[in-house]
Amino acid sequence: SLDDEDEGSSGINAEYGDPILEIKIDMEKVSVDTVKPWISQRISDILGFEDEVVIDFVFNMLDKERHPDPKDLQINLTGFLQARPSREFVGELWGMLKSAQEHASGIPEALLAKKKAEIQQRKEEKNRIEEK
Repeated sequence: SLDDEDEGSSGINAEYGDPILEIKIDMEKVSVDTVKPWISQRISDILGFEDEVVIDFVFNMLDKERHPDPKDLQINLTGFLQARPSREFVGELWGMLKSAQEHASGIPEALLAKKKAEIQQRKEEKNRIEEK
């Protein structure tokens, strides 16, 4: 059936992995605490519930390794999240970490943008309330 072939082709990707995973991350340049809420949320979204064990596992790896190995992380997470979600999660995480290490603040662009949007939204709500 087509489904089987589909699964096979994603197996090939797992072999070569996401090109973003080739990027070396220096955790000393990353503000890990700003990324942790995103990690918790993302893993909870994938699993459908909050799993402290999986979340802490990711935190520990990022806390103890200066240059964490994404392939190790992906392989270890596959037992918890299955192959495809694990691959997607690590790819997204690596994008976040890459963005974070390129910022002086150590905060990923996506999270900075989200924060700015939240602040802007609060300002707008405050203005609306004051207008009434």
